[in-house]
Amino acid sequence: MFQGENFERAQQALQQLRPIALLHNCTLAQLALAWLIAQPQTNAIAGARYPEQAQDNALAAQLAEIDAIGRIVTDHLDNSPIMWNW
Repeated sequence: MFQGENFERAQQALQQLRPIALLHNCTLAQLALAWLIAQPQTNAIAGARYPEQAQDNALAAQLAEIDAIGRIVTDHLDNSPIMWNW
């Protein structure tokens, strides 16, 4: 699946996600887990072999909680270009 052009696309996506993870002081795995948790109609079951992994997973859940709080402000807004063009 991640060979050739697909591998290159995945690398490009990771390059764009790294600054977001850095901004939130988390790993790419935590960022991915937080995104998954924040998706409607989705459940995430994260395993951990070590206590540090469980702590990392808990931090991802906190990111999802922050995202949910932010959506209180934005979810009711429509996609009108007038609203989002500054």
